[in-house]
Formats: sequence, C-alpha cells, structure tokens
Amino acid sequence: MQLHYSDHGGEAALFGGPDELIALAAVIRAGAGTVALDPVADAAPYDRGLAVLEVGTAAGAAVTLSVEGPSDRYRITGEPRLLDVLAANVEEYARYADPDDSLDHLHVDPFPGHYYLSPESESLVVHLSA
Repeated sequence: MQLHYSDHGGEAALFGGPDELIALAAVIRAGAGTVALDPVADAAPYDRGLAVLEVGTAAGAAVTLSVEGPSDRYRITGEPRLLDVLAANVEEYARYADPDDSLDHLHVDPFPGHYYLSPESESLVVHLSA
C-alpha cells in the first residue's frame, strides 16, 4: 500500500489492494495501530510518499486526516464511533470497487458540517490497486 502526499495542498492519495484496504479499515475501526507503507519512487503529481499511517482515538473529536510538517507519518484520529464510519466507507469501497476502472475511487473530503470529518482534516482519495 502506498500513500502519496502533497505538501502544498494538504491532499493525499492512498493506493492499495482489496485485502490491504480491508486490513486498513480494521485498524481504523480498532482506533489504534500503525501500518507500514511501501516506499514510493515517484509520487507525481504529489510531492512525496509517506512511510507510516497511524491511527489513534480522540474522545469527542471528529475524524482528522493529517500530516504534521515534514513528518513521513499520516495520522487518522477521532472519536471511535466516527472512526467506524470512515472504516466502513473504506471497507465497502475495497469490497465493491472495480479494480479495472481507473476512474473508480473514494473521496474523503471535509466540508462545513460534514457528518464525521473535522473541518481541519485534509483530503484523501482512495484508489483500489489490482
């Protein structure tokens, strides 16, 4: 699984196979864990690849997706019941997306009043790899 990140736009693209994304959903649902990511030789059009995805809980907080500064760590934090919503979305996408459709992807984008994402959250696009 790879995670490409844009330092300027605060956006990320996650690429993983169905089993990898389902395993990631389990980590998100658990509210704690670390996932080692595959090295990225060329993250274009993003700026760089990240090495680690970390999940943690934050009582009473909406889900936040972020990278702090030059860190190579992508953080997903939030209230457990809201992390479960994100996990369900990732798992459903992994189970039902078409890996042969290059346009099929899942957007996780914050907007004012979003049900489970914090307004401070960065955007994430999830792509299913064959």
